[in-house]
Amino acid sequence: MTDKDKKKNKSTAIEVSLRKIEAERKALLDAIPDLMFLFNQEGQFVDYKASNHGNLLLGPEEFLGTHISETLPPDLAETTLARLAELFKSGKTQVYEYLLEIAGEQKMFESRLVPCGEDRALAIVRDITERRQIEEALRQSEEQFRSLNENISIGIYRSTPGPEGRFLVANPAFMQIFGIKSKEELTQVKVSELYQEPADRYEFSERLIANGQLKGVELPLKRIDGTPIWGSITAQVIHTEQGEVAWFDCTIEDITERKEAEEELILQRERLANIVEGADVGTWEWNVQTGETIFNEKWAEIIGYTLEELSPVSIETWIKHTHPDDLEASDRMLEQHFRGELDSYNIECRMRHRNGHWVWINDRGKVVSWTEDGKPLWVFGTHIDITERKQAEKELEESRNLLRSMFQSIQDGISILNTDFTIREVNHTIEKWYSQAAPFTGKKCYEVYQNRSEPCVACPSIEALKKKTVCFETVPLMKDDKQVGWVELYSHPMIDKTTGAVNGIVEFARDITDRKQAEEDLKASEQRYREILSTMEEGYYEVDLNGNFVFFNESLYRQSGYSSEELMGESYKRFYKNPDEVFKTYNRVYRTGKPETGVDWPVITSDGRIIYVEVSISLHRDEKGEPIGFRGVARDITQRRQAEERIRHLSFHDQLTGLYNRHFLEVEMERLNTERQLPISIIMADLNGLKLVNDTYGHHAGDEMLKRVAAILKSVCREDDLIARFGGDEFVLYLPRTEENEALKISNRIEESCRKEQVNIMPVSLSSGVAVKISAEQELPDVLREAEDNMYQNKLTESRSGKSAIVNTLLKTLAEKSFETEAHTRNMQEAAIKIGEKLGLPNSELHRLHLLITLHDIGKINLPEHLLTKMGALENEELEVLKKHCEIGYRIARASGDFAHVDEDILAHHERWDGSGYPQGLKGEDIPLLARIAALVDAYEVMINGRPYKKAMQLEAIKAELKKSAGTHFDPKLVEIFLLILEAEG
Repeated sequence: MTDKDKKKNKSTAIEVSLRKIEAERKALLDAIPDLMFLFNQEGQFVDYKASNHGNLLLGPEEFLGTHISETLPPDLAETTLARLAELFKSGKTQVYEYLLEIAGEQKMFESRLVPCGEDRALAIVRDITERRQIEEALRQSEEQFRSLNENISIGIYRSTPGPEGRFLVANPAFMQIFGIKSKEELTQVKVSELYQEPADRYEFSERLIANGQLKGVELPLKRIDGTPIWGSITAQVIHTEQGEVAWFDCTIEDITERKEAEEELILQRERLANIVEGADVGTWEWNVQTGETIFNEKWAEIIGYTLEELSPVSIETWIKHTHPDDLEASDRMLEQHFRGELDSYNIECRMRHRNGHWVWINDRGKVVSWTEDGKPLWVFGTHIDITERKQAEKELEESRNLLRSMFQSIQDGISILNTDFTIREVNHTIEKWYSQAAPFTGKKCYEVYQNRSEPCVACPSIEALKKKTVCFETVPLMKDDKQVGWVELYSHPMIDKTTGAVNGIVEFARDITDRKQAEEDLKASEQRYREILSTMEEGYYEVDLNGNFVFFNESLYRQSGYSSEELMGESYKRFYKNPDEVFKTYNRVYRTGKPETGVDWPVITSDGRIIYVEVSISLHRDEKGEPIGFRGVARDITQRRQAEERIRHLSFHDQLTGLYNRHFLEVEMERLNTERQLPISIIMADLNGLKLVNDTYGHHAGDEMLKRVAAILKSVCREDDLIARFGGDEFVLYLPRTEENEALKISNRIEESCRKEQVNIMPVSLSSGVAVKISAEQELPDVLREAEDNMYQNKLTESRSGKSAIVNTLLKTLAEKSFETEAHTRNMQEAAIKIGEKLGLPNSELHRLHLLITLHDIGKINLPEHLLTKMGALENEELEVLKKHCEIGYRIARASGDFAHVDEDILAHHERWDGSGYPQGLKGEDIPLLARIAALVDAYEVMINGRPYKKAMQLEAIKAELKKSAGTHFDPKLVEIFLLILEAEG
């Protein structure tokens, strides 16, 4: 690249940078909303920048190049030239304001002259009209707040810090609250003198200094004449420039009436809570219209939770934990109650416990209040075993700001009106109450608050305009054309002190719905108390300190069977079976003051029966807190106690035989393992052939055999002997103070008795072993193991004959119910042995073959007799049943132990060479050899001897049939061998 090209590229880069800088400068200037004019030293317009041409007196083509005196009004031109001269003289920025009329509108501007080079000046002109309007509005707002301070019903005051404090200033409402007659009297009063407890003032002052502000602090105060009152105080600390505490600015609201109503309500609620606590039941409240629910902690405890773990709790919580199958019935009963078809809601349902199991709940409830249009509003109910109820309480919002912030922070509604009742401004409370009517400004108050087209008849603001004094009225709180509460409406006229004219009204609206509701709650509380007692299934009662009944509900005398007259005034000692034990519990509750729950006591009913009740006892105190008696809740748990006894029996006994189970025996053996019980004999017995019986006749037959053995053991043993089913087919007899010879006699009697028994023609066979502990040094487990070893030794010697007897019994029974005769078996065995010998089978295999032929159809023992003796062909369904005998025979052989070595051959003796047999569809040499031989000789024996349903065949016909079936039904090699045998025999 040449030097010329390099210079050209450098020049191009500079031009690009300059254009970029110019673009950035232009974008920056365009972004500034102010007007800009450039003057030379003589005062001529040389340039401009105007984003808003509407603020120009003339168009740019008219003033560019002209002198200031030719374009601007004379006064403004003179001022601007003077400021330009000062700028070029001193070099300091010049700032001044002026008023201009542009397009018929007065506008205020701020001009800022700054040097721009040696002979230029830049004028930056800003439209400040809106700012000046805001400042004017702010001034008027200050005037409104001044009027509000003087006329509002909330006390406002300023005091010095410290434990005593002095008042610096206070509004009329504050003077009225405390009965202070003049400002002179105010200056003589210490702040602490208005506190019922002067120490409260010290604590309040320290907290306020530490926190900087406090909101809604409720304190016991007193008027100047000593009358006690309650006040809600909001305060903040005002500091000096040096950061020291200058004074406290505070507001106070007289809440005496509300506190009195709350205290009365608390007393009623405490009484209700005490009843519920004594009842030990869960409670719930449900607002059907809003979905609001209230649960107590005991309600959650029933299903293994705390309320915090279930939070947030709603009606969905109940639905989630309730069994789905019970929800429909619950909904149906609720609807019936809501329609008046049922007096109350009462249902038993299941709820999912935290541990995963279902618990049953007696859920009872009743509608306690209705809406004006007859719909259910509040439903109250109980869950058994819960003593606490969760009650949601509203927290009153006590947010107070001072002076400028006070207007929006006061929770009561405030409206500022013109004298024609047009709304100027409202606070957030009004906006919230009447949100559907926003925006408010410019509308009539009666249109917004009462939905009327003309002023209200009983409007305190009308009276306030006439009398120029504060007027008061209680009016309904409306929303969507419906009354939702009540408000106290105070109307304060805003009076001009100079002219005396009323220039507006401040309406102060206090929502007293809660106060009225508190009065209603006092009535509802008593009603709810009665509802709880009526819905409780448990007996509730109160006794005096002498133990005499003074109050009880209907459930109590239903439980006991006594009438109301028989119970009233009577001592509890008459009804409890163990009065001394009851007295100790009452005495313990009296001494400790703590309730006791879950105490089980037997009660004598009016007809002499004994029932069991679970009782919860708590101390009953008077208004001064002195004990006056006891409260109790009694629940009939007789059925539960009986169920527990049944469960206890099942936990110690074998369900099938009724004998003790292994766990109980081991515990009792340990308990009775003492020296005075010596000698201790143990008999271990085992039922022979149980698996064989189960596999042959089914488990019901095996269960029957076990029950027969259990009955024999009970009949042979003594009353003090312990008999237990130790395992599936094992029994253990624990015989304290029994010599070995006596134990052997018992063992022999048991075995002899068993041999006389049969189940489904199967003999009952038992093997037993005896061992004895004769010294304390012997370990009981070792003795038990010795008895087991002896039992197994006896079992080995008896096993083969026992099982053989069972199998022979089965074969005999099979012959009786079918065509499987001894001759048939013998003929098959002879033919099979001949084939085996031709094949050169060893003696062991020939013995197996002989046993196989004996047992090959043993599985038919479990088939219906009509299938085995049917004269005609079997139906398809019957044939499928018949085919199962191979598998049954296989299981019987395996279960017998001694015959297990032919089980596979029995299973396969109906398989075919071409794979079309059953039950496995085996093919060719996959079929065991002995099974192939059995299949061939079985078919031959049937053909040669015939059956009642089938004629015997001639030998030549048999040979032809065997040749035909070789390679399909039978092993062709075996057929060839067998035909040679038949030929040789002629």
